[in-house]
Amino acid sequence: MFPVEGSNEITYFTSAMKSFLFTLLVLGTSFTVHAQRPAVAVAWDLEDDALMRASGYKFFVEKVDKIISPQKVSNEQFAQNAATIKKLKTNMFAVNYFLPGNLKVIGPDVNEEAILAYTDLVFQRCQQIGVDLVVWGSGGSRRLPDGWDYEKAVDQFVSIAKKVAMQAQKYNILLTVENLNKTEANFLNGFDEVVNVVKRVNEPNLMACVDIYHMLMDGDPPSMIAMGKGITFHCDIAEKADRDPPGTLGDEVVPYLEELKKIDYKGKIVIEARWDDFPKEAPATLKYLEARVKEAWK
Repeated sequence: MFPVEGSNEITYFTSAMKSFLFTLLVLGTSFTVHAQRPAVAVAWDLEDDALMRASGYKFFVEKVDKIISPQKVSNEQFAQNAATIKKLKTNMFAVNYFLPGNLKVIGPDVNEEAILAYTDLVFQRCQQIGVDLVVWGSGGSRRLPDGWDYEKAVDQFVSIAKKVAMQAQKYNILLTVENLNKTEANFLNGFDEVVNVVKRVNEPNLMACVDIYHMLMDGDPPSMIAMGKGITFHCDIAEKADRDPPGTLGDEVVPYLEELKKIDYKGKIVIEARWDDFPKEAPATLKYLEARVKEAWK
């Protein structure tokens, strides 16, 4: 494992030495050993840039379908979005909601050509706005059809994920596959399933996203995170009840954070929650979670 630090947001890879060094050359990063605690970020709206910054957040995540998607955002609108993003005070370091539900990656209706045409333009646009991390949840796209064999679905996902990851590498983009709880998706629910497909794809530009909220929803133990050692680069978090911001009810998240520490996690920890009053809750939530991270990284 190699921690790296540089101007690019993708700061940590692990793979065979040859692949790792190649990736460093592609991304143009230099590396130095460091032991910093993960920064806390938020998944929120770019329109609230000033509010996020005033609340103490330095990094945030936006939605592909809102600002980038070729299906929803024209070239003209994207140019306007890019101009807005350039002026942001808060660093939009990643995007989520990667694939729309009508682009199926498993089942009988997979259109590989359409998927790769879509993802290519998403990656092009990400590169243009300086975003180099894409979170791959997309429960509708990866829905397991009734009666469809699970192992066949895994093979399908691995096949398309490998092609998408190789495509992403051309644009210096890192993809992270996210676990989704059973109320939101019926495929790749457990983090162990995500780890399995990431290892099978075996591409340096495809890693795992561990979502602690989804783990809490499905009752997955913190120890499961250990399986993702060396291939985990993104983390989302919220409390189990109504996806509340951390600290609302005091769900015990420290054991999950401690497991991240054990695997030498180098990504950010992103609050992806349902807020009742973002302006009021956001500053306190940041302080609460930063304190929990500090506790776990002591």
